[in-house]
Amino acid sequence: MSSSTFLIFTRGLKRGLVTLRRERGWLTTLLSLTGILVLAQLFVFMAIAGQGLESLIRSRMDVRLEILEGATDVQIREFFSAAKGQPTIHDVQYITKEQAYEAERLRDPQLISFLETLKLTNPFPETFNVTLRSLNDYDAFVAFVQNPQWSKIIDPNFLSKSTDQEKSIRELLKVTQAARLLVLAFLALTAFVLLFILMELVRRRSLLRSEEILIERLFGAHDLSVLLPFATESAALLVAALLVSMGLLIGFLFLLPTVFPVLASEGVFSGLRAQVDPLLRTFLPAFLSLELIIAPVLAFVGAWFGMRPQLRSRQLVVARL
Repeated sequence: MSSSTFLIFTRGLKRGLVTLRRERGWLTTLLSLTGILVLAQLFVFMAIAGQGLESLIRSRMDVRLEILEGATDVQIREFFSAAKGQPTIHDVQYITKEQAYEAERLRDPQLISFLETLKLTNPFPETFNVTLRSLNDYDAFVAFVQNPQWSKIIDPNFLSKSTDQEKSIRELLKVTQAARLLVLAFLALTAFVLLFILMELVRRRSLLRSEEILIERLFGAHDLSVLLPFATESAALLVAALLVSMGLLIGFLFLLPTVFPVLASEGVFSGLRAQVDPLLRTFLPAFLSLELIIAPVLAFVGAWFGMRPQLRSRQLVVARL
Protein backbone atom coordinates (compact mmCIF):
# COMPACT_ATOMS: atom_id res chain seq x y z
CA MET A 1 0.00 0.00 0.00
CA SER A 2 2.83 2.39 0.85
CA SER A 3 4.63 1.69 -2.44
CA SER A 4 1.36 2.19 -4.34
CA THR A 5 0.80 5.53 -2.63
CA PHE A 6 4.36 6.60 -3.35
CA LEU A 7 3.88 5.66 -7.02
CA ILE A 8 0.67 7.70 -7.18
CA PHE A 9 2.48 10.72 -5.73
CA THR A 10 5.48 10.52 -8.06
CA ARG A 11 3.36 10.00 -11.16
CA GLY A 12 0.99 12.78 -10.15
CA LEU A 13 3.83 15.23 -9.61
CA LYS A 14 5.47 14.36 -12.93
CA ARG A 15 2.20 14.60 -14.86
CA GLY A 16 1.42 17.98 -13.32
CA LEU A 17 4.80 19.46 -14.19
CA VAL A 18 4.75 18.01 -17.73
CA THR A 19 1.22 19.31 -18.34
CA LEU A 20 2.09 22.76 -17.03
CA ARG A 21 5.14 22.94 -19.29
CA ARG A 22 3.22 21.65 -22.30
CA GLU A 23 0.16 23.84 -22.06
CA ARG A 24 0.07 27.59 -22.65
CA GLY A 25 -1.91 30.35 -20.99
CA TRP A 26 -0.47 30.04 -17.49
CA LEU A 27 1.32 33.41 -17.62
CA THR A 28 -1.88 35.34 -16.91
CA THR A 29 -2.58 33.11 -13.93
CA LEU A 30 0.99 33.59 -12.68
CA LEU A 31 0.65 37.38 -12.88
CA SER A 32 -2.68 37.27 -11.04
CA LEU A 33 -1.22 35.15 -8.26
CA THR A 34 1.83 37.42 -8.09
CA GLY A 35 -0.38 40.49 -7.67
CA ILE A 36 -2.30 38.88 -4.81
CA LEU A 37 0.90 37.72 -3.11
CA VAL A 38 2.57 41.12 -3.47
CA LEU A 39 -0.43 42.57 -1.67
CA ALA A 40 -0.10 39.90 1.02
CA GLN A 41 3.64 40.62 1.41
CA LEU A 42 2.89 44.32 1.84
CA PHE A 43 0.35 43.50 4.53
CA VAL A 44 3.02 41.45 6.31
CA PHE A 45 5.46 44.35 6.06
CA MET A 46 2.82 46.75 7.41
CA ALA A 47 2.14 44.40 10.34
CA ILE A 48 5.87 44.27 11.16
CA ALA A 49 6.17 48.06 10.78
CA GLY A 50 3.18 48.48 13.12
CA GLN A 51 4.87 46.26 15.69
CA GLY A 52 8.03 48.36 15.35
CA LEU A 53 6.05 51.57 15.82
CA GLU A 54 4.41 50.14 18.93
CA SER A 55 7.81 49.13 20.30
CA LEU A 56 9.13 52.63 19.59
CA ILE A 57 6.21 54.21 21.43
CA ARG A 58 6.56 51.87 24.41
CA SER A 59 10.29 52.37 24.70
CA ARG A 60 12.13 55.32 26.12
CA MET A 61 9.22 57.29 27.62
CA ASP A 62 10.52 60.70 28.76
CA VAL A 63 9.29 62.33 31.97
CA ARG A 64 10.37 65.78 33.16
CA LEU A 65 10.54 66.34 36.92
CA GLU A 66 10.69 69.89 38.25
CA ILE A 67 12.94 70.44 41.27
CA LEU A 68 11.55 72.48 44.14
CA GLU A 69 13.21 75.80 44.94
CA GLY A 70 14.18 74.74 48.47
CA ALA A 71 15.99 71.55 47.43
CA THR A 72 19.65 71.48 48.42
CA ASP A 73 22.54 70.25 46.32
CA VAL A 74 22.95 67.25 48.59
CA GLN A 75 19.30 66.25 48.17
CA ILE A 76 19.53 66.71 44.40
CA ARG A 77 22.62 64.50 44.21
CA GLU A 78 20.93 61.91 46.44
CA PHE A 79 17.86 61.70 44.19
CA PHE A 80 20.04 61.64 41.07
CA SER A 81 22.09 58.72 42.44
CA ALA A 82 18.96 56.80 43.52
CA ALA A 83 17.27 57.31 40.15
CA LYS A 84 20.37 56.09 38.33
CA GLY A 85 20.17 52.84 40.26
CA GLN A 86 16.53 52.14 39.39
CA PRO A 87 16.13 49.21 36.91
CA THR A 88 13.09 50.89 35.34
CA ILE A 89 15.01 54.04 34.42
CA HIS A 90 17.20 54.11 31.32
CA ASP A 91 18.79 57.51 31.81
CA VAL A 92 18.59 60.58 34.07
CA GLN A 93 19.79 64.05 33.14
CA TYR A 94 20.07 66.95 35.56
CA ILE A 95 19.24 70.20 33.77
CA THR A 96 20.16 73.45 35.51
CA LYS A 97 18.22 76.68 35.13
CA GLU A 98 20.94 78.08 32.86
CA GLN A 99 20.85 75.01 30.60
CA ALA A 100 17.05 75.21 30.40
CA TYR A 101 17.33 78.91 29.53
CA GLU A 102 19.78 78.26 26.69
CA ALA A 103 17.71 75.34 25.39
CA GLU A 104 14.66 77.61 25.31
CA ARG A 105 16.70 80.25 23.46
CA LEU A 106 17.26 77.72 20.65
CA ARG A 107 13.63 76.57 20.67
CA ASP A 108 11.89 79.96 21.02
CA PRO A 109 14.27 82.91 20.48
CA GLN A 110 11.44 85.45 20.58
CA LEU A 111 10.46 84.45 24.12
CA ILE A 112 14.05 84.81 25.38
CA SER A 113 14.35 88.16 23.59
CA PHE A 114 11.18 89.31 25.34
CA LEU A 115 12.52 88.21 28.75
CA GLU A 116 15.85 89.96 28.15
CA THR A 117 14.13 93.13 26.98
CA LEU A 118 12.13 93.33 30.20
CA LYS A 119 15.19 92.22 32.20
CA LEU A 120 13.25 89.43 33.86
CA THR A 121 14.94 86.75 35.90
CA ASN A 122 15.31 83.24 34.61
CA PRO A 123 11.80 81.69 34.97
CA PHE A 124 12.83 78.14 34.11
CA PRO A 125 13.19 75.70 37.02
CA GLU A 126 15.86 73.10 37.52
CA THR A 127 14.63 69.73 36.28
CA PHE A 128 15.42 66.06 35.98
CA ASN A 129 14.82 64.64 32.53
CA VAL A 130 14.08 60.94 33.13
CA THR A 131 13.90 58.37 30.33
CA LEU A 132 12.08 55.16 31.23
CA ARG A 133 13.06 51.87 29.66
CA SER A 134 9.46 51.12 28.71
CA LEU A 135 5.97 52.48 29.14
CA ASN A 136 5.25 49.36 31.19
CA ASP A 137 7.69 50.70 33.82
CA TYR A 138 5.64 53.84 34.42
CA ASP A 139 3.76 52.59 37.52
CA ALA A 140 6.98 51.44 39.22
CA PHE A 141 8.56 54.83 38.42
CA VAL A 142 5.62 56.72 39.97
CA ALA A 143 5.87 54.59 43.11
CA PHE A 144 9.57 55.47 43.32
CA VAL A 145 9.00 59.23 42.93
CA GLN A 146 6.10 59.29 45.41
CA ASN A 147 8.35 58.02 48.16
CA PRO A 148 8.11 60.55 51.06
CA GLN A 149 11.90 60.74 50.96
CA TRP A 150 11.67 62.88 47.79
CA SER A 151 8.77 65.13 48.85
CA LYS A 152 11.12 68.08 49.44
CA ILE A 153 12.91 67.65 46.11
CA ILE A 154 10.34 66.89 43.39
CA ASP A 155 7.38 69.13 42.59
CA PRO A 156 4.27 67.07 43.47
CA ASN A 157 2.43 68.48 40.43
CA PHE A 158 4.59 66.34 38.14
CA LEU A 159 2.20 63.41 38.49
CA SER A 160 -0.76 65.13 36.82
CA LYS A 161 1.42 66.28 33.90
CA SER A 162 3.11 62.92 33.33
CA THR A 163 -0.18 61.06 33.76
CA ASP A 164 -1.70 63.11 30.94
CA GLN A 165 1.31 62.20 28.80
CA GLU A 166 0.92 58.54 29.73
CA LYS A 167 -2.78 58.58 28.82
CA SER A 168 -2.00 60.11 25.43
CA ILE A 169 0.63 57.46 24.74
CA ARG A 170 -1.70 54.65 25.77
CA GLU A 171 -4.42 56.01 23.48
CA LEU A 172 -1.90 56.08 20.64
CA LEU A 173 -0.95 52.48 21.43
CA LYS A 174 -4.61 51.47 21.15
CA VAL A 175 -4.72 53.04 17.70
CA THR A 176 -1.58 51.21 16.55
CA GLN A 177 -2.87 47.89 17.94
CA ALA A 178 -6.21 48.35 16.16
CA ALA A 179 -4.38 49.18 12.92
CA ARG A 180 -2.24 46.04 13.27
CA LEU A 181 -5.32 43.88 13.85
CA LEU A 182 -6.94 45.45 10.77
CA VAL A 183 -3.85 44.61 8.70
CA LEU A 184 -3.94 41.01 9.94
CA ALA A 185 -7.65 40.81 9.04
CA PHE A 186 -6.87 42.02 5.51
CA LEU A 187 -4.07 39.46 5.33
CA ALA A 188 -6.50 36.68 6.24
CA LEU A 189 -8.97 37.99 3.66
CA THR A 190 -6.20 37.94 1.06
CA ALA A 191 -5.50 34.29 1.91
CA PHE A 192 -9.17 33.42 1.31
CA VAL A 193 -9.15 35.29 -1.99
CA LEU A 194 -6.04 33.37 -3.00
CA LEU A 195 -7.74 30.09 -2.11
CA PHE A 196 -10.77 30.95 -4.24
CA ILE A 197 -8.52 31.88 -7.17
CA LEU A 198 -6.81 28.49 -6.93
CA MET A 199 -10.20 26.75 -6.74
CA GLU A 200 -11.40 28.53 -9.88
CA LEU A 201 -8.11 27.81 -11.65
CA VAL A 202 -8.39 24.07 -10.96
CA ARG A 203 -12.08 24.01 -11.85
CA ARG A 204 -11.46 25.57 -15.26
CA ARG A 205 -8.47 23.38 -16.05
CA SER A 206 -10.36 20.25 -14.99
CA LEU A 207 -13.26 21.19 -17.28
CA LEU A 208 -10.85 21.61 -20.17
CA ARG A 209 -9.47 18.13 -19.48
CA SER A 210 -12.76 16.48 -18.56
CA GLU A 211 -12.35 13.69 -21.11
CA GLU A 212 -8.98 12.77 -19.62
CA ILE A 213 -10.54 12.66 -16.15
CA LEU A 214 -13.40 10.53 -17.46
CA ILE A 215 -11.01 7.95 -18.92
CA GLU A 216 -9.07 7.80 -15.65
CA ARG A 217 -12.22 7.18 -13.68
CA LEU A 218 -13.44 4.54 -16.14
CA PHE A 219 -10.22 2.65 -15.52
CA GLY A 220 -10.75 2.94 -11.74
CA ALA A 221 -8.02 5.49 -11.01
CA HIS A 222 -7.67 6.58 -7.39
CA ASP A 223 -9.02 10.05 -6.57
CA LEU A 224 -5.56 11.07 -5.46
CA SER A 225 -4.02 10.22 -8.83
CA VAL A 226 -6.68 12.37 -10.53
CA LEU A 227 -6.22 15.26 -8.10
CA LEU A 228 -2.43 15.41 -7.80
CA PRO A 229 -1.59 16.68 -11.32
CA PHE A 230 -3.90 19.67 -10.86
CA ALA A 231 -2.59 20.31 -7.34
CA THR A 232 0.98 20.15 -8.67
CA GLU A 233 0.22 22.71 -11.38
CA SER A 234 -1.35 25.05 -8.82
CA ALA A 235 1.54 24.56 -6.39
CA ALA A 236 4.15 25.26 -9.07
CA LEU A 237 2.41 28.46 -10.14
CA LEU A 238 1.88 29.52 -6.53
CA VAL A 239 5.52 28.93 -5.54
CA ALA A 240 6.75 30.78 -8.64
CA ALA A 241 4.44 33.71 -7.86
CA LEU A 242 5.63 33.64 -4.26
CA LEU A 243 9.29 33.83 -5.29
CA VAL A 244 8.56 36.74 -7.63
CA SER A 245 6.60 38.57 -4.92
CA MET A 246 9.47 37.99 -2.45
CA GLY A 247 11.91 39.53 -4.91
CA LEU A 248 9.62 42.52 -5.40
CA LEU A 249 9.26 42.97 -1.63
CA ILE A 250 13.02 42.81 -1.06
CA GLY A 251 13.54 45.33 -3.86
CA PHE A 252 10.87 47.57 -2.34
CA LEU A 253 12.53 47.46 1.07
CA PHE A 254 15.94 48.14 -0.50
CA LEU A 255 14.68 51.19 -2.43
CA LEU A 256 12.43 52.54 0.33
CA PRO A 257 15.10 54.78 1.98
CA THR A 258 15.99 56.15 -1.46
CA VAL A 259 12.41 56.99 -2.36
CA PHE A 260 11.62 58.28 1.15
CA PRO A 261 14.80 59.90 2.58
CA VAL A 262 13.11 60.41 5.97
CA LEU A 263 13.46 56.64 6.49
CA ALA A 264 17.23 56.72 5.96
CA SER A 265 19.62 56.09 8.85
CA GLU A 266 19.97 59.80 9.50
CA GLY A 267 16.38 60.70 8.59
CA VAL A 268 13.56 61.99 10.76
CA PHE A 269 12.14 58.49 11.24
CA SER A 270 15.49 56.87 11.89
CA GLY A 271 14.23 55.79 15.33
CA LEU A 272 11.34 53.92 13.73
CA ARG A 273 13.72 52.27 11.27
CA ALA A 274 15.98 51.24 14.15
CA GLN A 275 13.01 49.42 15.69
CA VAL A 276 11.71 47.88 12.44
CA ASP A 277 15.03 46.62 11.00
CA PRO A 278 15.66 43.97 13.72
CA LEU A 279 12.04 42.78 13.41
CA LEU A 280 12.43 42.43 9.65
CA ARG A 281 15.64 40.45 10.02
CA THR A 282 14.02 38.18 12.60
CA PHE A 283 10.47 37.61 11.41
CA LEU A 284 10.54 38.23 7.66
CA PRO A 285 12.82 35.30 6.68
CA ALA A 286 10.86 32.98 8.97
CA PHE A 287 7.55 34.14 7.52
CA LEU A 288 8.76 33.80 3.93
CA SER A 289 9.98 30.27 4.68
CA LEU A 290 6.61 29.49 6.24
CA GLU A 291 4.90 30.76 3.08
CA LEU A 292 6.96 28.38 0.96
CA ILE A 293 5.84 25.52 3.19
CA ILE A 294 2.19 26.56 3.22
CA ALA A 295 1.97 27.20 -0.56
CA PRO A 296 1.80 23.48 -1.60
CA VAL A 297 -0.73 22.79 1.16
CA LEU A 298 -2.89 25.71 0.04
CA ALA A 299 -2.61 24.55 -3.58
CA PHE A 300 -3.72 21.03 -2.63
CA VAL A 301 -6.70 22.37 -0.64
CA GLY A 302 -7.69 24.63 -3.52
CA ALA A 303 -7.40 21.73 -5.97
CA TRP A 304 -9.50 19.50 -3.71
CA PHE A 305 -12.32 22.03 -3.41
CA GLY A 306 -12.08 22.90 -7.11
CA MET A 307 -12.42 19.26 -8.21
CA ARG A 308 -14.67 18.10 -5.40
CA PRO A 309 -17.86 18.02 -7.51
CA GLN A 310 -16.20 15.83 -10.15
CA LEU A 311 -14.53 13.53 -7.63
CA ARG A 312 -17.75 12.99 -5.71
CA SER A 313 -20.00 12.63 -8.73
CA ARG A 314 -21.41 9.11 -9.06
CA GLN A 315 -22.22 9.55 -12.70
CA LEU A 316 -19.41 9.51 -15.23
CA VAL A 317 -20.48 12.49 -17.26
CA VAL A 318 -18.20 14.35 -19.59
CA ALA A 319 -18.41 17.99 -18.51
CA ARG A 320 -18.16 20.42 -21.38
CA LEU A 321 -17.70 24.19 -21.44
